[in-house]
Amino acid sequence: MDDHTDAGPGPKPPEFHLPGPARLNPHVEEARGHCRAWAARMGILRAGTRGDGTAKAGTPDETAGPPADEGAAGRSADEGARGWDEEAFAAADYGLLAALGHPDAPAEQLGLLADWYVWRYYFADRFTADHLLGRNTAGAAAHAARLRELIADGGGDGGEARTAGSEQPDGDPVELALADLWARTSRSHGAEWRARFAEAVLGLVDGARWELANLDAGRVPNPIDYVAARRGAGGGPWSAHLVEHVTAFELPRRILATRPARVLVDTFADAAGLRADIIAYLDGRWASEAPSNGARVVQHFLECGPQQAVDAANRQLTSRLRQFERTAVTELPFLFGEHGLLVTERAAVLDYVSGLQDWQAGFHEWLTRTADAPRTAPGGRVGEGWPPPPGGARGFGGAAGRLTSVRAVERAPRGRATAATGPVPQLPVYRVPFRTTVNPYVDAVRAHSARWAREMGMVRASEGSGPGLLRPYATFDEESLTASDLPLVSALSFPTASQARLELAADCSVWGAHVGDFIDELKQRRDLAAARALVERLKWFTPDTPGASPLPAHPAERGLADLWRRLLPTVSTEQRQRWRDDFAAFGDALLWQAGNAVLERLPDPVDYLETRRASFGGRLNVDKVEYCLELEFPDDLWNAAPVATLRDITCDVLVVNNDAASYAKEMVVEGAVNNIVSIIRDFLGGDPVSAARVAADLLDARVGEFRSVSDAPLTALLDQRRAPAPERQAVQSFVTGLESLMAGVHQWVDDTGRYGSPASPGRRTRPRIGSGPRPAG
Repeated sequence: MDDHTDAGPGPKPPEFHLPGPARLNPHVEEARGHCRAWAARMGILRAGTRGDGTAKAGTPDETAGPPADEGAAGRSADEGARGWDEEAFAAADYGLLAALGHPDAPAEQLGLLADWYVWRYYFADRFTADHLLGRNTAGAAAHAARLRELIADGGGDGGEARTAGSEQPDGDPVELALADLWARTSRSHGAEWRARFAEAVLGLVDGARWELANLDAGRVPNPIDYVAARRGAGGGPWSAHLVEHVTAFELPRRILATRPARVLVDTFADAAGLRADIIAYLDGRWASEAPSNGARVVQHFLECGPQQAVDAANRQLTSRLRQFERTAVTELPFLFGEHGLLVTERAAVLDYVSGLQDWQAGFHEWLTRTADAPRTAPGGRVGEGWPPPPGGARGFGGAAGRLTSVRAVERAPRGRATAATGPVPQLPVYRVPFRTTVNPYVDAVRAHSARWAREMGMVRASEGSGPGLLRPYATFDEESLTASDLPLVSALSFPTASQARLELAADCSVWGAHVGDFIDELKQRRDLAAARALVERLKWFTPDTPGASPLPAHPAERGLADLWRRLLPTVSTEQRQRWRDDFAAFGDALLWQAGNAVLERLPDPVDYLETRRASFGGRLNVDKVEYCLELEFPDDLWNAAPVATLRDITCDVLVVNNDAASYAKEMVVEGAVNNIVSIIRDFLGGDPVSAARVAADLLDARVGEFRSVSDAPLTALLDQRRAPAPERQAVQSFVTGLESLMAGVHQWVDDTGRYGSPASPGRRTRPRIGSGPRPAG
């Protein structure tokens, strides 16, 4: 489909969702003057305006503003490379952005914040001019490395923080300004905060390089992938750190590590990026050759018109903000109690959350108020080729009126909009391009796991069950246990494992299926309290020493206790903690899914994928790869960016495969509330087949990314570590093991009877797989 929309009227603005009205900091004029003078000193303004940085004559009124395009900030490439002139800088009004985004900041902090916003948009202009338009990937990498060096002390102790004016780079205003800002900001924070903020700053740089990589490859990112990947480029996490800076309170590490805290930052970042994308798209200012605009991405994948693209992108934006609000209201109180936060700490966290909401409203106001500034296409002249600005009210608070009404109230949660109303259509066939073989111990492990499940009390059949086990806790009967053939998924996924390790891996799969089915039964009774009690008690059965756990009360606890007893002697201390964390994450994620089903709430696609990595058992399956290959990765290697990315990609491939296969069953049982196909359909609109195609593209993109990351980035990591030959071989074995896992789960999903009868839509019958080699994929 041709993405250009030159003919016909442009799309109408949607009804934007906001947490409340924007407020203006009373120190706005001081911030304007401060950042103008600072930009002149740093060389960001052209030579004719350097000195004290004052405006030449006739400062534009405060309703004028910049093109706030997130890709090129609305100015020409040449202008960004030479520096901004006074007129363009005054139109940008970054002092206004700081005053709207941080309405309660004191004057001295507001000036620093305004300077940061100047740097952020100047960096975007310069990157566009120097690297994006010329497809200069090598130059972009070198530029990123220089910026990284300027803030490399982010993790040092307080004495190592760069002081203002020291070690300033020469020449490049981007580098000079960043060094100055880093020194002024980092000196008032501890090492942990500086490390986090450095990562957020570099996220801007890495996000810009991600956009360049898409452009260079001619690749339009998947709509779901786009939302998550654009967080860095859109500056959301970076802006969240500026909000935290204003509160003068560094969030506790124990809070930042939790899912609710991560969701708050991620949804805040995603909403900010999508908001800027939609407004830029409406104004016709997006550079058509760059596939980094949420509305254009949606338009490309749904093959729809501009209005549908805007509406779909706005649904994404609204969904992310509602997720933010639900998390703040329903999850933070439990988080405070669980982690024992003091009253002062609770107040500081709530102040931070309020600051994020203020910033969201202020950013929207700034984007829309500056929509009246003259537009500049990349390489063109001011005002050339762009439509006139929309009419309507002007002055403070008039932005919403110029675009459309702003809805600041919470609607009902998104519900079962995708419940089946007729036959479930056959979905596209999903392919995983990796191959595996069947472990020769498959038949022996089948017999072992069936016997183990009976001994644990998971099977309703009486023979083999231990005395005194409560029968209501059983979730399998003999027929369903055989039809699921759970040992097969381990035999396909870990084709070279020893019999003992394969038995533990298979038993873990049986245990996971039992726990999932058990929580499903509680979910159908809408008994979330019992489900929570189950999940919390399971965490008692992964102690540091055997025998330290309580007596098990049912098969789920008995099974985990047995698995942990067998696992403990075979893993290192670091591996033991990873297994413990992933067992806990598995239960927590299942509980989250149960809440979605009971409340008939369709989750957000981005949040769903990230949480589903745990609930499907993907994280535990990745642990099994290391275990079955008898490898031992230290934490610094396991958590290194390329290895962590490969682990996450593998989990996502497993999730998409599973959800596509189980869609028909879940539509009948619960309306597919926890299924990626339903969620994409609700999120973007369209029919199940179109949603499945988006999911298939997501899978293909993940596989392509897996291959890319396992090549140069992984090699660079090993070179940086100066890894010896055995470590390099272990990493390569792990990569091959992940490929076998993806191929094995794909094969099992096609063969198993767990997702319905072979006559179900999209399913086919295959003979039972026995021992011996067999390709998959």
